[in-house]
Formats: sequence, structure tokens, C-alpha cells
Amino acid sequence: HNQSIYLYYKSFLGEIEGLKLVKFNDKFKTSFKNIVIELEESWPFTRESTVKLLNSEGILARAYYSPALHQKMMLYPHVSCKLPVTEEIVQKYVLMPSGFMVTENDIKIVINFLKFLSQNSSDISVKLTDI
Repeated sequence: HNQSIYLYYKSFLGEIEGLKLVKFNDKFKTSFKNIVIELEESWPFTRESTVKLLNSEGILARAYYSPALHQKMMLYPHVSCKLPVTEEIVQKYVLMPSGFMVTENDIKIVINFLKFLSQNSSDISVKLTDI
């Protein structure tokens, strides 16, 4: 099931400028459990805004690796450091809805909403503070 959901995302995400599916390597066996998209520079919203907008429509998307591991509170002594490349990269990835309860129709709704965001980004950006 997860693989068919992944393939459905793969079929339709390419139609949306600024979004790219993180592809699984066919050489390795996987459960296709985590469907992740990359927000490219041409995508008009930040990861935080993208996740908020998706969630506001009942689409369960999450920031992928947030916070980054080096930014998490640790319960043991550790050496804290800044990792600017990691901090930049981590802002580009979103974990999309997947799993046994997600249907192809659900993905169609997600894709259509992402297209809507892309096509109406100027108007939506003005109203983002209301969310």
C-alpha cells in the first residue's frame, strides 16, 4: 500500500513547480513509510508556512527532522554547536501524509491543494499571518 501511495505522489508532484519528491533508491528494499518532499527555492512558502497551510486544511503534514538533532534538548552533557548547513537544509523538507489509512483520493486532495497554493501564492502570502 505504501509503495502505491509513494508512486501516486511521484506521478503528480512533478506538475507543481518548486516541489520535488525525495525518491527512494530502487537498489534497497524499503517500506515506503516516510514520504518526504523537498521545497525548492522556487516554492513560494517556507516550510513552516507550508506545514501550517496543509494542517489548516486537515492535511497531516509535518516538518521533517524538526528540530534538527543538534538543536534538541539533551538530558545528558553534550557539546553544543552550530551547524549552519544542516540548519539551512532542514528547512527544505516536509513529511507528507502516508500510511495504511491514506488513500489515493486523499493524495489527490493533497496534490490539488498544493497546486492551489502554488497558483495563489501571492494572495495567500498576504493572509498568512491570520493562520
